[in-house]
Formats: sequence, structure tokens, C-alpha cells
Amino acid sequence: MPYHKESGVYRIVNSITGRQYIGSSINIRYRKFRHFRDLRLGIHSNRFLQREFNKYGETGFLFETLLYCDPEDCVLYEQMVMDALIPELNLKPLATNGLGQKRSDEFREQCRLRMTGKHILHTQETREKISASLKGRKHSAERIAAIMAGKAPITEETRSKMRASRLGKKDGPCSEERKEHIRQARLGKPHPQKKHPPYSEKSKEKMRQSRLAYLTRQRSIP
Repeated sequence: MPYHKESGVYRIVNSITGRQYIGSSINIRYRKFRHFRDLRLGIHSNRFLQREFNKYGETGFLFETLLYCDPEDCVLYEQMVMDALIPELNLKPLATNGLGQKRSDEFREQCRLRMTGKHILHTQETREKISASLKGRKHSAERIAAIMAGKAPITEETRSKMRASRLGKKDGPCSEERKEHIRQARLGKPHPQKKHPPYSEKSKEKMRQSRLAYLTRQRSIP
């Protein structure tokens, strides 16, 4: 996917708490993609930002471009914005530039594990326990066929195990404070279970023209 390079300073704001993160990049659009991809995967390098994202959800976060500048001035302007806004979600109070920075082998290994979705590798002992727990388990021909077709129903035995595993866990009704946070995050946004009413011909034509203009711009980007 091509990204038109625009350098500058941006911020990520939690609209529920008001806390924010300030950053800069030589390619803001791609940096936005990287931020939210890592947050969704739970592997973001900023633990403060990841905790906020996990607690309040993606709908409460806004990405805003504050200013555009030359690539060599990004860190300068980022520091000026940080001094003015005092962001709560930045790990450090000083803006830094990671271009050309060499990473240690340990850091690279941590990144590799994150990208494979395995933060902790199973030990040999754990593998043997998993293997032993699975031995002797056999599915009927009907069950195997249902699994292959993607229509395997949950058995009563499995339901009982799931029910027992949830006993004692506090995941009941949301508190009033939590409900208010969710309500504020959803203000002005359509309900996920409500279908959009049919578009008018005028709206369809506007969307078509907008799509054509977007594709034209993308083709013009080298």
C-alpha cells in the first residue's frame, strides 16, 4: 500500500481521559498505521499507550496531525509541542530520533517474538504437559466432519468446562462510571448492530466521485 510521505508532528488523544501522546515522523500516514496496528495486536512499544488502548478501546482514540515541517525539523518541533502540551502518555519528556539507530540483538529478538505473537516460548516441560493432556482424546467421525466444515457445535461437556472456568470471576454488569465512559466514546457514532439506511442516488454519486479522485491521486504518487 503506497503512503504519500508528509513529515510533521502528530498526537494520539484518549478522548475519554484527555491524556495524549506526542510524536513526529517523516511519514505521518504510515506512522499512524503502525501505531494502531501494534495497539490492536497488543505489541506496542509504549506501555502507557497500550494500557490506555486496552482499557478504553480503539473508539476512544483520536489521531491528529498538529503541524507539517521538513523531515530534519521533526524532532525540534516535536520537543516544542511536548513542552507546551506536556503529554501524559510519552515514555520520556525528550523527543528523540531513531533514524540510523542500531538495535541490540536482545531487542531484535524481543521484536521477533512479538511479531510471531509469542511473547514467551514454551519450555520443554510445558510442551510435554500439553502433549500428555491431549493424548487419548478422540473425536467421532461426525465431530471431525463438523470441524472440517466449520460447523462444530459446542458439546455439553465443553459448556460445563467453560462455565466452571468462569466461576468466581468478576465480569458482571459494568459500573456506572464505566457505562459513562463507553457512552462518551460512542457519541456521534452509529450503533454497530444498526444497519445504515439506503443511500440516495445523490450520495452514491458523491461517494463514487470521491473514490475516483482518491484513486487518481494514488496513481500520481511515485
